Amino acid sequence: MRNILMGCETFTQIQRGAPGISRSLLAQRLAALECHGITERRPLGHGRGYRYLPTETGRDLWSVLVAAGEWAPAGWRPPPSTWNPTWALL
Repeated sequence: MRNILMGCETFTQIQRGAPGISRSLLAQRLAALECHGITERRPLGHGRGYRYLPTETGRDLWSVLVAAGEWAPAGWRPPPSTWNPTWALL
């Protein structure tokens, strides 16, 4: 979601900002975000593909993401054994 809120719109752009996540898992997560009304998907208008855009509800998440970033200690990351690539979508 962070990537979308920072301006990534296409699947490829979003995936580049979420290293380690598989294409199929990203597709599932994007579908879930759309299903819950957090994003909307629009055709690119030329060729194949879609643009993924935040809805008003999705844009409201920005303050939550900023607050989480400010709360986390500088440089903190979960231990590698617990890392989950889906967290990169937040």
